[in-house]
Amino acid sequence: MATNIVLVGGPNSGKSNYIARLWVSLSKNEGRLFAPTTPDKIEYVEKLVEHLFSGKFAPRSDSSLHEEGNDLVVDVAIRDANPAVSAALVVPDVLGEVWKNAVANSHLAQRWHDLVSTTTSALLFVHANSPDNFDALNWVTAGELLALGMGDSEAAGEIPTQVAMCELLRMLEDLLSKSERKPRVAVIVAAWDKLDPRERKSAPIQYLDKEFPLFAGRLRDALAIDVRVFGLSVVGGDLSEESFRQQLLETGVLGNGYVVFEHAGVVEESKDVTLPLQWLLGQ
Repeated sequence: MATNIVLVGGPNSGKSNYIARLWVSLSKNEGRLFAPTTPDKIEYVEKLVEHLFSGKFAPRSDSSLHEEGNDLVVDVAIRDANPAVSAALVVPDVLGEVWKNAVANSHLAQRWHDLVSTTTSALLFVHANSPDNFDALNWVTAGELLALGMGDSEAAGEIPTQVAMCELLRMLEDLLSKSERKPRVAVIVAAWDKLDPRERKSAPIQYLDKEFPLFAGRLRDALAIDVRVFGLSVVGGDLSEESFRQQLLETGVLGNGYVVFEHAGVVEESKDVTLPLQWLLGQ
């Protein structure tokens, strides 16, 4: 059975680094998923992988991110599945500008509207503790502070992150194809390793309850789709910490990284970073 999975998320939400880690897993036969074909933009994917192997995350300023089209397709399949189960992971815009503009304008460009409407599932990314996450301003006090030159005036014009996530979820609810089965959305909380140890032991939905309560509540009310939340660490630690970076350079990316999820009320951790995709494929 072939299907499509669309990868959704704003700028710097963790999409590119997940693609890099995913490709390492697929190409090295690390887990249950494998790649039956090579991506058309393999040079771009390999460049992302190079960043990880050099102990760095892919920067948004990477010139390869600005190539015309900006869309990427990675074919995945489940090993030894009977009947065969495969999918095309479609990344409409590696920079995330398509989704940022869709939220700002409450409108998705026709090309991507048509794609999502023929897609059965999605990965929806949000980056934990990111400086690019915006909180809603307290307008009782914010106006006066901004007038005095205090605070971040640029942030005043940004849509709060949890509002943007709610709008992206609404689009997926409205557009994902319901012709075959109830659509599935895997919400990915990227950079899970940046949370404190106590937070890392909690269920990912609990992190959303704390940081993005509006979005967490919206997920619980999303009755038209099946939703599951995963925490993701691409390499298993924080590359800004020199000791961990040196350790990764010695051991390599393979075997590092993990996903966190809740199953039957118990928080579990798996080294298989493809688990969100497997769940989307019904496995």
